[in-house]
Amino acid sequence: MNIDLLWGALMPIHLDFVEPARTIYLTTSDPITLADMERAAEESFAIHSAAAQPIYTLLDASQIRAIPQGALRGHARPEFNHPMAGGVVVFGANLLVRTITSVVAKLAQKESIRYFGTAEEAWAYIQAKIAADDRVGAPELHQPPPQVKKNYHAVP
Repeated sequence: MNIDLLWGALMPIHLDFVEPARTIYLTTSDPITLADMERAAEESFAIHSAAAQPIYTLLDASQIRAIPQGALRGHARPEFNHPMAGGVVVFGANLLVRTITSVVAKLAQKESIRYFGTAEEAWAYIQAKIAADDRVGAPELHQPPPQVKKNYHAVP
C-alpha cells in the first residue's frame, strides 16, 4: 500500500491540484488544527508560485463543524494574497464557517470569496471565471516544476 495515499486519506485537510481547471480543491474534515492549515498553505503557495494564470481555490466545507484556534491568521494564506490568486469558492459551509471565512477575507482586504450550496454550483462559477480570464487574454498556465507537480494529483 502506498503510504502517501494512506497519509493523505488520514489528514483533515486534503489538497488536490486540478490542473486543467487551474483549481486547488481542498476537502476537509474535523478536527482541523492550525498545523494542518499551515501545511495546506505551504502546498498552496507552491502551486500559486508556479502559475502564470490565476489559480482558484475550491473549499468543500461540508464536513467542518469546528474552527481551530488561530484560524483568523488565515488572512495571510496564498489563496488571498498571492499575485496568482484567482479567488476562493466555498460550498457546503455552515454559518460558523461562513462567518469566520468572511472575517478572514476582510482581514486580507479581499472580497474574492464566494459561497455556494453545492459543488456543482461552485464548479460552474469557477469554470465561468476561468473562461472570462481566457477571453481577456490571460497567459497560458506555466507547468509547475516536477518536484512541485508530483505531489498533486487530479480530481475527476
